[in-house]
This record gives sequence, structure tokens and C-alpha cells, in this order.
Amino acid sequence: MAAELIEVVGHPGWTAFDLLPTSNKTCQWRCPEPQCRFEYPAPPKRRTGQSSGCPRCACRRTVAARVRPKPGKSLQDVHPALAGELVEVIGEPDLTAKELRPSSAKACRWACFTPGCPGRWDATPDQRSRRGGTGKRCPVCHPPRKSRSPA
Repeated sequence: MAAELIEVVGHPGWTAFDLLPTSNKTCQWRCPEPQCRFEYPAPPKRRTGQSSGCPRCACRRTVAARVRPKPGKSLQDVHPALAGELVEVIGEPDLTAKELRPSSAKACRWACFTPGCPGRWDATPDQRSRRGGTGKRCPVCHPPRKSRSPA
């Protein structure tokens, strides 16, 4: 943790050796992660007592945990037929149906599994999984209803 210390605010020249782990003096820290390197203020007491680190990395971990489905609750687990039609998550091609929630708002590309059907379309897992998995379906096999116009 001492390697992450940039400076003790208001005390030029102080180093990690001049501080107690329970100190309330505000310090400037730098995240050790090469892809982050975020600088943030925090007293040593907060860093040592709560084992906290970079707030930006903590936020990123929290968001990632919220996005991932709980075991048995993924799109693959809840709607296996829909998962079979998933071609890719647009912008995140490494994600699979096992890593998506049925309520996800991530844009995905789908392909109809009906033999001989060329249907391909974009929709979110949330749009696809509505109404028991009969949400936004293949536009070739299930064309949109024509609106009734008053005669």
C-alpha cells in the first residue's frame, strides 16, 4: 500500500513511514492497476481498516457483478431456445448466453433456428424474453401485424 502513496496532503515531504495505519490525514493515492492508474484522496485509516482500494476499480467490479446473472438465472438457463438463436452481443462478442441475464438491455444479434429461414435481427435479451420467450421474434417467420386502418 505504501507504493500507492503519492503525497500526504498539507505535509510536503512526508512519506508512508511518517504515517500510522490509523491516521486520519488526507493522502493522495494512485491505483496500482496498469489499465487504471486513477488518483484519489483517502486517509490511511480508511485504506487499512476497510481494506479499500481504488474507488474506480471497486465501481467497475460492482457493475460487473450486477451485470452477471446469478447461477441458474442466465439467459441460457431460463430460455435455452432463445440462447440457441443468439449470434453475438453487439460490441461485446466475447459474452455468451450463459453470461447474460434475460432482462439484459445489451444489443444482440439473433438468427432464426427454423430450418431454411434466413431471418436475422437485432434485439435485446429483455425484448426477446418477454411474454415467456415470445417477445421480439424472427421478422421472417413472424412478420409484424399490419395495423388496422379505419375504412
